[in-house]
Amino acid sequence: MQQDIIDQALADKKAIVLDWRASVEDAVFNIKGIMPDFDIVGLGEKQTAGDWEEGFRIGDEEHWVKTEVEDMMNKTFKVINDYLKNSNQTFLTTNSGDDNHYYVLVSDDSLAKFEDLGFFRP
Repeated sequence: MQQDIIDQALADKKAIVLDWRASVEDAVFNIKGIMPDFDIVGLGEKQTAGDWEEGFRIGDEEHWVKTEVEDMMNKTFKVINDYLKNSNQTFLTTNSGDDNHYYVLVSDDSLAKFEDLGFFRP
């Protein structure tokens, strides 16, 4: 059931799939593919106090996420969802059972329906 929903959302340009090795810049590129007007830019990598971080900018605000963190993508999409609050949209994800990360963009009106099907906010 979830895979059918993901497949339809991908066809409708309302979802993205990221490989488990994907970078924040990969996520930004894919987000721009389904939300071309969203003001988000990838900032690449930097090293801070021995830790590698990947960054992105939404509007005028920069955000950096440690690359060694297992839930780097979920942390990234949590920040993005904070910016989408006023647009009646939210990215949801699911435990897919494979190594990919799936993010489906849904309207806030549909959140409960998707959550009932096992999708959740990152």
